[in-house]
Amino acid sequence: YYPEAFGAGVSYVYKKFTLAADYYRQVWSKYRIEKENVGHFGDYTRGGAGFEYLDSADPFVRYSRRVSYRLGAYMAQLPFFGTNGHVVKEQFVTAGLGLPFLASRGRADLSIEYGKRHSGDSMGYSEDIIRLSGSITVGERWFQRRHQ
Repeated sequence: YYPEAFGAGVSYVYKKFTLAADYYRQVWSKYRIEKENVGHFGDYTRGGAGFEYLDSADPFVRYSRRVSYRLGAYMAQLPFFGTNGHVVKEQFVTAGLGLPFLASRGRADLSIEYGKRHSGDSMGYSEDIIRLSGSITVGERWFQRRHQ
């Protein structure tokens, strides 16, 4: 049995800004292997929000106007517990850049996250985290008529 999961998100574009928010939940408290309880898990929940600024998507404007700038934050309750039985939570702030290439059909995304993961008690688990990440996305334009 793999835990059921569900999530939802919304976004809104206003001129050069995109605002977005999402919620996600996995029900780990019902996790079993061959109908046997394998441990005490809580449910994973996560909520986040952020915005993106993109001056222009036109592939013919100067490069600096096609770069996306992003800021966001999220909070999560993890499915496991600290040493004293308190839930483990995390809070993060994020910042990133989207660097276009291939006439804006591709994008290299770079981001940095800073946050704290901790259990709720004063003597429990706590750590500060800095995470750097990157990804490359390349797409093609669909549903466009080719002229021969």
